[in-house]
Amino acid sequence: MVQSTRAWGLLRRFGELALDLLFPIECVGCGIEQFHYCGSCQQRLRALVQGARCFYCKKSWYSGRACPSCSHQQYLPHELQWIGSYASPMLGHAIRELKFGLRKPIAVTLGDALALRCQTINDCVVVPIPLSRRRMLERGFNQAAMIGERICQSRGWMMNESLLRRTRNTKAQAQLENEKRADNIRGAFEWVGGSVIPERVLLVDDVWTTGSTMMEAIRVLEEAGVQEVYGAVVALG
Repeated sequence: MVQSTRAWGLLRRFGELALDLLFPIECVGCGIEQFHYCGSCQQRLRALVQGARCFYCKKSWYSGRACPSCSHQQYLPHELQWIGSYASPMLGHAIRELKFGLRKPIAVTLGDALALRCQTINDCVVVPIPLSRRRMLERGFNQAAMIGERICQSRGWMMNESLLRRTRNTKAQAQLENEKRADNIRGAFEWVGGSVIPERVLLVDDVWTTGSTMMEAIRVLEEAGVQEVYGAVVALG
């Protein structure tokens, strides 16, 4: 089993090197070669405006908070921070290249930019949304964990990937209509942290669209005894 895992890792690494040779690295923002994110585009990324809106209904409101009409919804994060809109080429293209183009260095820039947005949040244990075993084997990494690591390095926080576990494979949320996403993700996470219950958690994911994935994770965390759950995503869909 160990040998097969190592062989798979070497094969994946060889594939990544082959891709770099066949398709030279280009900045996801402007296309200049040799950079995943050039310096100019990193500055543009940090300068993106969140837009003052409720993260749940997307109507005008204070950024990071649910509006009065939505605040009654169960399992919303106390606060949600994001860099900008998924419609922005600076973000949408970057997320797709990270996840499906396997360009892992992009996570560093996205994580650093998201850490700046999280300055309003107090000390948290960072918990990335877990991937299924199948998705992890296919991709070779959890993009939420890589982004979370950068937030931890920037804020001096700790990350714990051993509190939540994905219990089953689910259909990709992006392939489903909004009203079917909650059913697809329901029961997909379980608490495996035992008696180690942090008071405050920051859940990290790449995109918030309807919020179904993060809200299901929040349900599990709160039922386990976590008092406050915050959220951080790269983009708001």
